[in-house]
Amino acid sequence: MRLLEPERVYADIPGRFVLVPTEQGRTRLLLRERLAIPERAGAMWLLWDPMHFVMEQRMLQGIKERAEGVLLVPPAIDLAARIGWALGGIGLLGLFLRRRSWWPWLLVPAALVAVTLWLTGDIYSALAGFLALGITIAGALAYGWRWWPPYLLLASAVALVLLLTPDSYATFGLIFLTLAAGIAGAFRHRFNQPLPLRAGRPTSPAAARS
Repeated sequence: MRLLEPERVYADIPGRFVLVPTEQGRTRLLLRERLAIPERAGAMWLLWDPMHFVMEQRMLQGIKERAEGVLLVPPAIDLAARIGWALGGIGLLGLFLRRRSWWPWLLVPAALVAVTLWLTGDIYSALAGFLALGITIAGALAYGWRWWPPYLLLASAVALVLLLTPDSYATFGLIFLTLAAGIAGAFRHRFNQPLPLRAGRPTSPAAARS
């Protein structure tokens, strides 16, 4: 990062951070970027702009958190979200391990996890990549070509969460936690159902004692 104007403008690739004093004695942070960059060439902006917006939005929120000393996500919700992410990863891994024919395909998201950890060391980014790619592959293996129409709806919902929620990590974590709770409740209800009895002649108490 380079200092362009003392205590006011800092430059980083591909934008500039501008500090603007306000009348209330506070400081407003602006992020300005050029639109004419190679990453946005042609139709690439359709992919670059949403992805870059999500990253920059959370970065600015993180700066605000540190400057004001107020957490965007309360600790209890953050813990619940982390548990949800962990359960989501464990559940997806178990889904792959249940079917031996899926084992070779597990190497694809596993390779993404390894590369992410090697480049960033961020276990949460690696887990997010594992779930994103793993869910895509698992759906295709389970449903074939029928998977892609609902997958487009799922991808649209994911994009809306990324763009509209203040903290998408916490939101997805709570979604995974809710799904895990729903699945656990469904299995519990299934196992608590009484076993069916065989049809036959009723037995009298006397015959049962004999």
